Amino acid sequence: MKAILCPSLAQPNALAAARQVANVLARNGVSTVFCTLYEGEEIPAPESSAWSTVENEMASSDVLVVFGGDGALLRAARLVADAELPVASVNLGHLGFITDLGPGDTGEFRRLAARDYAVSERMMLKAKVIRNGECILEDVVLNDVEIKGRERVIALEISGDDAVMLKYTGDGAVVATPTGSTAYSMSAGGPIVEPDTEAIIVTPICPHMLAARSFVLDPSRTVRIRMSGERKNPAVISCDGNDGVSLLPGDVIEIRRSEKKTQLIRFSERSFYSTVYEKLGDR
Repeated sequence: MKAILCPSLAQPNALAAARQVANVLARNGVSTVFCTLYEGEEIPAPESSAWSTVENEMASSDVLVVFGGDGALLRAARLVADAELPVASVNLGHLGFITDLGPGDTGEFRRLAARDYAVSERMMLKAKVIRNGECILEDVVLNDVEIKGRERVIALEISGDDAVMLKYTGDGAVVATPTGSTAYSMSAGGPIVEPDTEAIIVTPICPHMLAARSFVLDPSRTVRIRMSGERKNPAVISCDGNDGVSLLPGDVIEIRRSEKKTQLIRFSERSFYSTVYEKLGDR
């Protein structure tokens, strides 16, 4: 068995945690390779020559382990989406809602070689931006797609399979997977959905309309969000929190279930309900 180790080098303790896991895996017969998670990361000398990239290693690897917060896990999921490589995680961030283990749990990786773990299969979404009949952006997400005005309100028309669901002026909209239902969508008033289910959650962001509420759609639906020309204020689309791409009046955002899935390795037996109570309850 071979494992890719991806520490988020912006996290102070990520590299140390990755080295601990490398030692645990080596003692249990698992080979490892360190890979960068983000472009332009500065690898500590003199180790740089021994590092590789996920793209070069994923075809010959069995699992990827990411060290960081939820953002690092989202990044890792996108990197291995084509290969659907299972992803394990050690949380070194603040909330760590999606990540599995804490920094004191690295000994659990002795179970990796014996495949003593559960796999949670998570739905992903595919997003496209169509401008004047041409696709100018295509991406895949594990959490959500956000459409927001840069400085002022924007006008949106949202359809499900070409039937208009919502038409309003507001700060924007978020389209989430069940995994992403506990992120921005929830903060905007959307429902919490069990992450192993399949659904598309559409949530308006601060709509100037009392009747504008969240929709939970069948996963087979195609969501289309049209940038109305009623207001020509600048807007942006962001996929899983990545740097935004500017939108113009008349642009159409198409979002549907992706054929790709994220395989999340779970060592912990903690239930989703316990996680919600622990991470999002009264603190």
